[in-house]
Amino acid sequence: MFLKCSFSASKTPHWMVHALSTTIGIIVSAHFFYTNVIYQILLTFLAWITLHISNKIGHGCRGLLSAILCVSFNMICELFITIPVDWHQIRGAQMILSMKLISVALDMDTDVSNQSSKPEKPKEPEEQPEEPELGKKAARKRKFFKKTEELQQQKKEPDNSDGPKEILILHVPTFWEYFGYALCPGTTVFGPWVPYKDYLAIYINPRWNFTWMTKIMFSMIFGFLFLTISTCFIQWFIPENQPKWISAYRDAMSFRASHYFVSFISEASAVACGFGCRSLAPHGVTKWDVPVAEPHNIEVPRSLVEVVVSWNKPMHQWLKQCNSFVYPFSS
Repeated sequence: MFLKCSFSASKTPHWMVHALSTTIGIIVSAHFFYTNVIYQILLTFLAWITLHISNKIGHGCRGLLSAILCVSFNMICELFITIPVDWHQIRGAQMILSMKLISVALDMDTDVSNQSSKPEKPKEPEEQPEEPELGKKAARKRKFFKKTEELQQQKKEPDNSDGPKEILILHVPTFWEYFGYALCPGTTVFGPWVPYKDYLAIYINPRWNFTWMTKIMFSMIFGFLFLTISTCFIQWFIPENQPKWISAYRDAMSFRASHYFVSFISEASAVACGFGCRSLAPHGVTKWDVPVAEPHNIEVPRSLVEVVVSWNKPMHQWLKQCNSFVYPFSS
């Protein structure tokens, strides 16, 4: 929330906003994971270097090399370097971080490939009429009036764009952009995974209003409600010394409620950082929504597919993105 207020209240430089996101993200991670935050910083730096190297190689290998790096780094840390207790503490955040780093490379592969496949329109040389030579004073005067006419013409032309311009990742992000996204305080601890383009979009015309604060409050209330269900209420409703299947349902419900707690808290932290802003076209109403889990579709499902998708919607979106990258190679 402090990050959103800082870049919404005043026009801060582009690099400073990302540097602030990086700094606050490291502080938040250090509060939860203590010295284990060094694994997040090291993985992010290695992934940034790998993205630079793979960008020089080209041929759509950015996503593949980033995936190999993230999987190898996490396996080496888990098996050979870290203490099991420490790794158990940070492995969830490492998974979210790996998803972010891989998705940046995959998005870059897709955008560069689409941009290179577009046919380039040949530019026709414009014939300019010969103008008489003017003195320096007359040339400056003519240049000034020409710029004034262009500015007036731009003001008269209506903006025909129906919505925000599409963000394309055609170049390797800068150091602060990459670290600001990877260690964003709104998603670095609890998640959820958000695309890199959504991270860049929160700095374009940032908004904060009553619906933004209401969404954060309701997400927090629902999160702590499921926390109390997981730790207190379910034990009261179904006490110990019950039949086997009833006890199994109690333990499964406690686990699901704890997952809903993490999901709603992650939704609240992401919205507080500025993610999930959508404008409804007919009335111009701003809606804030970062759907993570949908408990009603899990507890009362219409199909098993609905359970899988609603358990973690950002994960489902990320897996679909990876599947679209892997499918051409498998076929």
